[in-house]
Amino acid sequence: MGKSPIIIIGMHRSGTTMLAKILEAMGVYQGSFKDENNESIYFMNINKWILSLAGASWDNPVHLKRLENHPQHREIVKDRIQFFLNSFLRYRYFGKKSILSLPSFFNTNMNWGWKDPRNTFTLPYWLDIFPDAKILYISRHGVDVANSLVTRENKIFSDNLHQNFRNLNKLASLHLPIIRGSMLASGHCSKLSDAFNLWETYMKQGDELINKMGSQILNLKYESVLDEPLYEITKLEEFLELKIPENQRDKIVFGINKPRLFAYKNDSELLNFSKSVKNALNQFGYNH
Repeated sequence: MGKSPIIIIGMHRSGTTMLAKILEAMGVYQGSFKDENNESIYFMNINKWILSLAGASWDNPVHLKRLENHPQHREIVKDRIQFFLNSFLRYRYFGKKSILSLPSFFNTNMNWGWKDPRNTFTLPYWLDIFPDAKILYISRHGVDVANSLVTRENKIFSDNLHQNFRNLNKLASLHLPIIRGSMLASGHCSKLSDAFNLWETYMKQGDELINKMGSQILNLKYESVLDEPLYEITKLEEFLELKIPENQRDKIVFGINKPRLFAYKNDSELLNFSKSVKNALNQFGYNH
């Protein structure tokens, strides 16, 4: 038996990318082919497939929970994922240089894992395959998350309206269905209130996992990592049983962007919104 994976979970725009980069600096391999959010495309595609089984998606994930307690469904999904993990296509994680001697996910001795916010809902399926996986859960203030998400999605909408992209979209739609995840932004996150509601959904799921998993999961707050990076990185080292050189630890700490701490407080509109959702924020340990 090799080493079990380190799986990062948490709501989109909550610091999962920052955490993934910290792990990489600590020597944790997270895939050869990654997207702009530092997510392994290999595992992200599997997560999209799992969600699709229930007609769910990253911005509407709750439908997947309906299938969680269906043992036959879980067994079929487990069997298909294991087949995929053992297939030649695993080079999409390990890289083209590994093609001639592909490692196995089940007997590798390196520290490895992947980051994808979708893991927050697909995690039960991954634990069917990797029961000893170590889970890192990071959360962030809901108003900062909602604002970041709205900003990102509106930018995607704006890009989609660019004439060159519109022409490409029209051409593609003649041959393929329009895939919302790549052609259009999420309609669920174009408003602050809707994005905040999605944050609540992920936070409730995160709390549920914390209660179930005990010492197998480490709960980190984005704000704590920014405010006390050395302390939080030391916690990570202890939880993961990894030891990194002091100069590497200092480099990680230096690279953390502290000005993003509670960014919403610099915007009067966001401050007012935080007051309107203070009960929800308090529920998850945040003062508005």
